[in-house]
Parts: sequence; C-alpha cells; structure tokens
Amino acid sequence: MELVNNTANAVEVLRQPNQTLAVLPVSGRITATMRKLFATMLFFSQQDGSKDVYRRSFGELMNLAEYNSRNTLDLREQFRLLQSIQVEWNTQASDETRWGVSGMIAQAEIVEHKGHATYVEWSLPPRIRQELLDPTSYTALLLHMSTALRGGSSIALYEICSRYKTSPNGLTMRQHWEWFCPRITGNPGIEVTEYKYFKRDVLKRAMAEVNAMTDIEVTLIEHKMGRRVEQIQFKVSRKANPFVAWSDTSANGGTVDMDLLNNIVAFGIKPKQAKIWCEEYDEDFLRKTVALVRQRDAAVGLPKLGSVAAYFRTALRDRIAEQPEKAPAKPAALPQGALPKPPTAAEAAQVDRMRMADEAYRAMSIEDQEARRDQFIKATPIAAYAREVKRHGLGRSQVAKAAFCEWLADSLWGNADAAGATPPEGSTN
Repeated sequence: MELVNNTANAVEVLRQPNQTLAVLPVSGRITATMRKLFATMLFFSQQDGSKDVYRRSFGELMNLAEYNSRNTLDLREQFRLLQSIQVEWNTQASDETRWGVSGMIAQAEIVEHKGHATYVEWSLPPRIRQELLDPTSYTALLLHMSTALRGGSSIALYEICSRYKTSPNGLTMRQHWEWFCPRITGNPGIEVTEYKYFKRDVLKRAMAEVNAMTDIEVTLIEHKMGRRVEQIQFKVSRKANPFVAWSDTSANGGTVDMDLLNNIVAFGIKPKQAKIWCEEYDEDFLRKTVALVRQRDAAVGLPKLGSVAAYFRTALRDRIAEQPEKAPAKPAALPQGALPKPPTAAEAAQVDRMRMADEAYRAMSIEDQEARRDQFIKATPIAAYAREVKRHGLGRSQVAKAAFCEWLADSLWGNADAAGATPPEGSTN
C-alpha cells in the first residue's frame, strides 16, 4: 500500500490509471457511490497485486469507501450496476493504441457466514487488469479526499483535474463543453441544450466541492467563439499543505463553535464534512437543526430512523427547521348547536399513511431519496408538481410534498384502496 506520512496520519494514495480518467460510459450512469466503490476496490487490488479474486471484509471496504449503508442488499445493487455498465477504455503503449469496452468490474460476490464477518470478493476485467494494477501512466489520488466528496460530478472533476496538478502550467485538456458533459456527470444520456445550464447545475457545484474538500484548487477557463462559449478547460493548482489538520478556525476567518461541530459529528457525520457545514450555514440554523434531529430520533410512536446522519442531511438540505409549524385549519362556521363532522376512518388512515411515508423517506439514504424523487417526477401526472420537486426538492411546496408522500405510500405499501390504507406494522421502507 502506498502511503504518505504526515503528522500522525497515514494517507492512502491510489494510482489511478490515466486511461480511466474522464471515462465515457456507453450505457447506464456512473453514480458517486459507484465511483467510490470502484476506487476503493482498485486501491485494495493494487495493494494485493495480480490475483484472480480479491477479498476484503464488508466493514473494511465500506469504511474506506465512506459508504454509509450497512445493508448488503444496497451493496448488491451497486455491484450489479458496476458490473453491467459498459465503459470505454483506452490503453496506449509505445507503438500500439487499443480501444475497448468493458464493465467497471468483472464480477463481485458477498460472502456471508452465520456468526462470522461478511466478506466481499471481486475480480477486475481480465483484458485490462494488469494495466489497472500496475499502470505505466497514472495519477496519484488521495483516496480519502476522493471518497469524501459527495457528488459524482465532483469526484469525476477531481480525478480529471488531479492529472494536471504537477504539470508546469496546470492546464487540463481543452475540449468542447459537450465533450466534458457526459464524462463529468457520468451520464451518457444527459440532455443539456445550453452551456449555461451545464455550468450552473454541474460545473459550479462540482468546483465548489473540490475546492473546499481536496488538495487542489480548480478554476474554469472559457473559450468563446463570438459570444458563445464553445470550449472549456481548467486551471489546476496545488494547495500549499493539504494535510494540515483543520482546527476550530473557519476558512473565512471566523471561529467554528466546537460544541456545535461535535454535536453534528455525534450523528455519524464525518468531522471534515461537519466543519464545512459549520462554515457554510448560520450557527443558529444549525443548532435548530440539531435540536430537530434529536427530537425526531427520540420520538415515541414514530418509525425508527434508519440513519440519523441521513436524516440530518435531509433536514439541512430542505431547511426543515426553518419551516413554520402549520397551524390547524380553522373549521368552517357551523350552525348553532351543530357538532363538527369527524373524519372518516379512510381519511384518517390516509393521513397516517402519508405521515409514515414521509418518515420512511427521511430515514432513507441520500441516494435512495434522490432515486425516489426522480421516480415521482416521472410518475406524477401533474406537471407543476414534477417541476417543483425537480427544481426545489420537497422543502418549498407543501402541496407538492403532500402529493409526493401520497405517491410514496402507494409505492411502498401498495394502493390504499387495493391494499388497505394503513401500511404494514413497522414498515418504513
């Protein structure tokens, strides 16, 4: 294992073959989780050398990949995608250039023995295995920085730009922006009609995360033809000392409240990520969010959270702590002496289904939440709801959120009319 010694820490360095940088998926989409798992598996494979099958404990693989889920069913799905997605590879020797296509891995297995640790086994694509294990041309990536990035576009941008951090001018290749689009997003079918949307929705977010969390600084350079941006490239510079342990001083010169930071870390959030949030968000809002998550985690009578960390992320992203409590609707005036009509059993049961669906959604992982929102956007017949959820998530429109919860309840437990309005006891996912 290649290590960089710094203070008390040993930092894992992945020798990422240059032909695997800026890969173009032929089919399917490469997600952040898939990139993290592939990088971690490749790191362990390089550590072990040439073998037909590689093996690590489930916990060891998950920890290094910073994969939050401990559900082997989730991991199975990730391996299915890694094995099935076709990716273009290019290899070049002194007198020979080869183009090929293969899966990101050849095969994977999860080995479970009752009473013993669970293990993961995998194999690399045989045609390119040797080049993956002992690349002649590679980029040294700080693995813990790559896996700490949240977005798949951020990871792809970090990998692409890291190749040029040691070059004299620090400039990446110059290409048409449409060339970068599928390689950075990992989505060959993405439809981006104008550069300004690619810049706004993908590049700016990815650059902000890379610059905040890694050992490099990335600056976008645009090349215009007339008034239109046609080609882009990136200027890459290395940070003076990326290994300096962060303290309680924020990047903008302020001071991070260490008690607040420790409270966030206690939810299972990585300290580095917690510090970024402490710098990014108002302290009062963060305290309210911490209190909200604690209250929900301790709530009696509600489904148990699958992941407190995931719930905190959702509460932070949707700014739930700032949403006003909805006052109960004022009943319409009744004739003197008349009694209000109670809700029917079906109405009460439907409200309960929607509430439990909301709780189940908040207990999901971030990627599962995104998948559910994408499914709703495609499924809902109300175009306004689809636009609202696509642009703003579930944090702004209560009407769209109610429609989403009703749809999710049917998705999780079947149609209320056909299956009964109340979900199975203990059903949260």
